[in-house]
Amino acid sequence: MKKLLLFIASLGLASELNLNELEYLEYDCYINYINNEFVACGNDIYKNNDKVLSLDDNIIFIDDYDINILAISSKDGLKTLNIYKDNKLLKFKISSDINKAFLYKDKIILTSLGSELIIRDLSFNLIKKVHFSNASINAASINKEKAKIALGFESGKIVVYDLNSNDFISKEVHKDNIYNVDYKKDNIISCSTDRKVIINDDKLNEITNIESDNLVYNCALSDNLNFAYSCDLENNICIGKDKINIGNLYLNSILFDKNTLKLNAYSKILYKKDF
Repeated sequence: MKKLLLFIASLGLASELNLNELEYLEYDCYINYINNEFVACGNDIYKNNDKVLSLDDNIIFIDDYDINILAISSKDGLKTLNIYKDNKLLKFKISSDINKAFLYKDKIILTSLGSELIIRDLSFNLIKKVHFSNASINAASINKEKAKIALGFESGKIVVYDLNSNDFISKEVHKDNIYNVDYKKDNIISCSTDRKVIINDDKLNEITNIESDNLVYNCALSDNLNFAYSCDLENNICIGKDKINIGNLYLNSILFDKNTLKLNAYSKILYKKDF
């Protein structure tokens, strides 16, 4: 069983922290993916202290809409899309190129390393497929209303796709591969091999541009424009004036749930810090 552990620490307004100074949840298995509501741990999905779903395969991605859960699982290089709806589990075999998937009302939104956005219904019938370029889609984030999705490309381009109108805009935001994007309210953060963290509005007008001394392979944005990113060679996560050092671990997942930063570094532990 997982346990809530809290180390006693005095946290200043501007600080440099280690992981053992943070509140955290420990699980029995390694955490693969987190979103605001759920944690994917091995073959299981948790919400708060409760296991809500178990699958046959290792879970590598999760999303939710209303009370429905979507998960991509993988075994021996083969991927399955799992949808838990009305207490029933639907399973669909998907291509190994599919790297992200989201639920939007009665639709499934899939992104592909083959530079495709694919929209299907809940019976997995094809509704629409859009091919963008020869550059792969490496990152994707959907806004809270599930009305628009931001796509980050290998080429450094960002596409903002409107799921209601099927219109989209695009812009070369970075000069190299985009590792991650996060879409909060009307703003999108992206981070890249070009060592930059850039915040744009969802019209792709630049708001903030920060250059790091290292590749920026993960970043997260809060509703009020707080942001966190992997920022230097010392393996720190920077959040404004604050830094969290993750030692010799490798950052796996990072996100803001309101003003709480959640992170995992390829371990059995989910760390939390309020900002």
